[in-house]
Amino acid sequence: MADTFDVTVITCNAAGGKPARESDPRVLGAVLASYEPDFIVLQELTVCRCGDVTCLDTLGTLNSFVGLAKDGSGRRYKALYRASVDTQRHRVNPNKIMPDGRGPKWQREPFVGHQFAAQGNGFLVHPRWKTGRLQVVPLFTPPKFQGDRDTEPRELLLLRVSRRDDPTVCLRMACTHLTTTVREHKDEAECGDAERMRQEQAAKAARALSPIIESGERVLLGGDFNSESESAELAPLRDLRALVPATKRCPDHHKDLGTHIRRSRFIDLIWAGPRRQVKVLECRLLVGDTLEAATDHRPVLARLRFTL
Repeated sequence: MADTFDVTVITCNAAGGKPARESDPRVLGAVLASYEPDFIVLQELTVCRCGDVTCLDTLGTLNSFVGLAKDGSGRRYKALYRASVDTQRHRVNPNKIMPDGRGPKWQREPFVGHQFAAQGNGFLVHPRWKTGRLQVVPLFTPPKFQGDRDTEPRELLLLRVSRRDDPTVCLRMACTHLTTTVREHKDEAECGDAERMRQEQAAKAARALSPIIESGERVLLGGDFNSESESAELAPLRDLRALVPATKRCPDHHKDLGTHIRRSRFIDLIWAGPRRQVKVLECRLLVGDTLEAATDHRPVLARLRFTL
């Protein structure tokens, strides 16, 4: 029996499935799966339904996003999805005017006009892996959703996975999407508030991951952190010495490009641990016209080798 195993993971902010993009965002599932990763960690997945018809459905009943995500043998990836906000639990006055002069979230594309809409995070898991139950760790729970990103709940998703052919090969997957606020890129005071919120959320995520790593479990964390790995906000994760920031191994020209296309910031990150049991074999951005037409974030791919 081998004493190591390799894992390929992609993390990607799917940009909410914005229909204004040049191509159908559902092709994103097919493109990412073409790299045949073990796991795809996704943020801002959107589901909108009008009557019995799913109009833009990335991980809903029609599984259109997942249906296109297949490996080279045609086997579908398994989807595990958690809606952070939806129109049933998070109602907002449709006539409310937000600080940016527009209506609230549900009155904007791609949500407006649908009987049900939701947005959240999730995993696509290759069929070679068995999955446990999705666990949710709250990172930020506002008193009331006001219809903007400032008051969207933030969570850490945890998922235990094991190889079907060898249950001793197992991991704890984790996914998150930390806060960004409407005005933080325009207002210095607002930027400070957003940084404080992200640091608090990173600290809660670190507290949730610490006992898992200390127990000897292997951990793989991906997500949109809305901050670079060396920022003050993410110090709580760096302080978990057992975590390795895999994205630091990206080539310099990829770091210069950044994962956020418009702002050229490297904010989509992958971390792995325990440090003594993991080696980063490769980390790079996935670039190309099809991907950049479907999302405003460049996906990140990492290949890792874990020791049993």
